[in-house]
Order: sequence, then C-alpha cells, then structure tokens
Amino acid sequence: MRSAVTVLAVLSLGALAPSATARGSGPVVRAPTEFEDLGYQRVFDTAAARSGVPSGLLAAVALQATGMDAHPEWEAIDGSHGLMGLRDGYDPRVDEAATAAGLDPDAVRDEAGPNVLAAARLLAEWAGGPEDPEDPEAWIDALSLYSGAGDDATGLAFASAVLRTWNEGAALETSGGIVNIPALGADLDGLLPSPWDGVPRSSDYGPATWSAAASCNYTANRAAEGGEVEYVIIHTVQGSYWGCISWFQNCSSSVSAHYVVSAGGDVTQMVLESDVAWHAGNWTYNTHSVGIEHEGYVDDPSAYTTALYDASAALTCDIATSHGFPIDRGHIIGHVEVPGATHTDPGGYWDWDYYMNLVSVFCGGAATGDLTGYIREDDIYTGANIVGATVSLNTGATTTTGGDGRYTFYALETGDYTVTASAPGYVTASDVKTVAAGITNWKSIALAADVGGGDDDTAPGDDDTAPGDDDTAPGDDDTAPGDDDTAPGDDDTAPGDDDSAPGDDDSAPGDDDTGEGPPPLARHDLLDGGSGSGCSSDGGAPAPGLGVLLLLPLMASRRRGRPC
Repeated sequence: MRSAVTVLAVLSLGALAPSATARGSGPVVRAPTEFEDLGYQRVFDTAAARSGVPSGLLAAVALQATGMDAHPEWEAIDGSHGLMGLRDGYDPRVDEAATAAGLDPDAVRDEAGPNVLAAARLLAEWAGGPEDPEDPEAWIDALSLYSGAGDDATGLAFASAVLRTWNEGAALETSGGIVNIPALGADLDGLLPSPWDGVPRSSDYGPATWSAAASCNYTANRAAEGGEVEYVIIHTVQGSYWGCISWFQNCSSSVSAHYVVSAGGDVTQMVLESDVAWHAGNWTYNTHSVGIEHEGYVDDPSAYTTALYDASAALTCDIATSHGFPIDRGHIIGHVEVPGATHTDPGGYWDWDYYMNLVSVFCGGAATGDLTGYIREDDIYTGANIVGATVSLNTGATTTTGGDGRYTFYALETGDYTVTASAPGYVTASDVKTVAAGITNWKSIALAADVGGGDDDTAPGDDDTAPGDDDTAPGDDDTAPGDDDTAPGDDDTAPGDDDSAPGDDDSAPGDDDTGEGPPPLARHDLLDGGSGSGCSSDGGAPAPGLGVLLLLPLMASRRRGRPC
C-alpha cells in the first residue's frame, strides 16, 4: 500500500506529460478527457467544503482506492468509476452516492467533481455526521464499509491504510496537478492497528495475508480436477489493489486469482494453492497454475514499482520451489501467453528480464540473463531468416530457431558462452557471447551456404575429384588438377600435381614422381633421347643434358577459403 507516499509518480488521465515509471519505460500519451482541466486539489477542496469531510481524507481515499487516478477509457476489473472508485452493484455504490449528493448518476460516473462530491456525501452519511471531522476514529467504520471487502478484517485494513496516509501526509504529483495532503499528526498507535495487524496470515506463503475470495468464484480441491501446479501466470489487475480484493469477494465477478500484489509490495492470498482459481481463461491452465494479480493497468507502468517486483518475485520463487517446476519463461508466463487468451496483461511495460533475474536471485541462484538472436543467411542485418536452425551452447543446451529465425535461451547464469549455429545446406559457425544479468543479451550469427569443394578426402575407397582438395586416403585416385596425392597405392593423374607416395605412378605431364619403387628412367633420358652430354666430376652418374626443361605447372595449386 502507499500509506507513506511523499511523491507519487505522474498518473496518466489524459495527461500530455510523460508518466514517470519505476523502470524508465518512457512517456505514455493519451487523449484528453472531459475532466482533465479541473485540478484535483480544487476538486477535493470543493467537495470538502460541501460535505464536511476533510479534503486530506478524501485525497487519501482516492489514493488507496484508485491510486488517485481514473481510467474512463479503460475497463477496471471491478467496474469502478472515477477518482473515488465508486461501483455499480456493490459498495461503494454509484447510485447510493449520487442520491446522497443529489446528483445525476451518469455525471458521478464520468466527471471528477461529481464523483468526489458524491463519495464525500456518502462517507459523511455513513459516519453519521461526526462532530469533529478531524478525528480519525470518527471515520473507521465508514471507511471499512467503503472498502467493499467481504470480511471485517480486510475492511479494517483498508480503513487503516487510508487513515495512516492522511495522518502522515503526502505531496502528490498527478495528472490533475499537485495534490497536498496535510499531515494530521495524530497518535494512531492506540487507535488503529497497522493495516494488516489482526488479519489472518496465509497458510501457503508466510509473508502474505489471507482474505478469502468468495467460494462462488473458484473451484475447491485442485487434485480432484487432476491438476498439479506447473505454471505461475502473471496478471495485471486493471484497477487497484483494494478494488481487486473486494471484486474477488463478490459473486457477480465469477473470477479470482490466488494472490494479489500491491504497488507498495503488500501480498494478499485469496485462494489456496490447493484450489483452482478462475484466472487464466483456459481450464487446463487454471488447473495447472497459480495466478498472481498485480495492481495497475497494462498501459500505465507507474504501478510496476520496485516494491511490487520484489514482492512478486519472492512469491513466485516460493511457488516454483514448493511445486518443483523450473524457474524459466516456459513455466512463468503472462496471461497473454495462455493459449486462447483474450487478455494482453501484464503488457509491454512489464520487465520480464528484470523480473526473472529477481526470481532467480530470491531462489538462491546466480544472477541470470536471457540470450537471444537471429540466425540469418550471409548477413545478420539483411540476410534471410533461417528457420529451424539448430543453436547450441557449450553447456550442452540446444534450441531451434522459430519462424522468424530467432532463438532464445532463458535465465542463463552470467558468463561467457560459445554459441554454435548450424543448418542443412549451410556451413556451421560459432561465436562467443558474454551474458550479463538482468538484461536480454543479443548474439546473432550469419551462416554461409555450403557450395561444396574445399574439403580433404580422407575416407578409404573414395575418389577426390574436387579442385583444391588433397587426397590422403589409401586406394583412392586424385583426379583433380592442383591437388597432391600422398596416399600409398594411388595414382595421381591430374596435370600439375606431384605424386609422392611410394609405389604410385604419376602419369600426368609436368609432375614429379618421388615415390620409391621400381627406378624409373631418368627424366633427362626421356627428354634427351637417352644420350648423355657430360659426366660428373668423379666420372659417376651422368649430369643433366641441355635438353632438360623446367616445366611450370599447368594449374597453380590453390585452396578455396570457406566463409565463416
């Protein structure tokens, strides 16, 4: 919860200014709304003057109920309306608040001024018109009712969060301008518990509080449904933390999740992990998963705070460890990744690399990062994608490229990896990549087409006929120009080659046969008709005659280089 806020990031309500984010995701620009121009401070002050409810208390309610934001162009999970989170069908009700204020219900739903005034009049009515509006105790029961919670403990927790925000004060930057909540400075220790004191604790996860979803919104006994937990599914509430809790306690919602995490890092469990929550939109995945809702909206990253990521990652680590499934993106997925999903959460602002690294660290593992890249033909930037290429690491891990030519290894420990890519018809290539923690590390590889040639024939019984290759296998004939046949028992018949293997005949013009065997005629005898033209100084072997010519090779020996 946000009971000690001093500065709240800009919350977008048709705001043209950039939204501040926990992870630096950039500006969010939306179309203006009809109540954008009316500053929120003026709205709270006007409603206070007309209702007797302190302006700081109204602002604190809005902060806890909706994050002091309203998203008229989005559908909130609990169907709430406006800054004050008024609802259709259950408390705090739009129609009841409109009646208390004498206002049109449609205006209460759609306009900031009527919305805040109607909520203020409803709170004043429920509190019975307190003699001292600055007395926090006067508002406890009304605020508990306003929460819409299905149990007294959760209602009191909401009241405590609101009153502590009011008591401590805050300066808030919002899409409706700066809103100041003057600190009340009362002694609440003897009056109120901390927000979750006295609330039951989770039996599955110690740091979480327990606030049960309505039994009409989930299926008891996962084992009877034949399911074992194999996944964690990450959701975004499309609303507030408190609104989500009360919505899961309302039978008209027909939805639930196992846990809800606030922007401030609070965790509430609502369905036991041994039961099936209704959250995935796919019954098979419901029976095999634990669902975690996160306060906020998919298009507004301001709620994805460090506290939220930390609390959720610690929870996911505990779930994965308890149920024995791997900590990877194959088992920790977004709602959008469930087959047949119609939802897009957690959206593009959810930082998966950062989150998965946190989960690994909380589970005692090394810091990790993802490794991804494209395998393309000839050029990593402009080449055609190679689909189905095999990509392997020196650790033994292997994957294949998808239809876009891309591969990914998730949650690798930091360090150096040799990445090898291969595909039929291409020359295998490798490169080294250093994986850093908490980010997506890129290593793309280009493969050259394998056009044949450039190979050495070393297999017995094969004939090497490719230019530029050496035949070293016994019993093979090298017939390619420019190659040397060094294997015993082979005949090198290619012009311009030297046969240096014992017992072989080199019958190609211009070649030297230096292998041992029956002594051949001296080359000068062949060239000079067998007549010597001089003797050595010791009168021994004849010296070469003048007819001896040095013959240039018909083809220069050349080896074609392979592309890497």
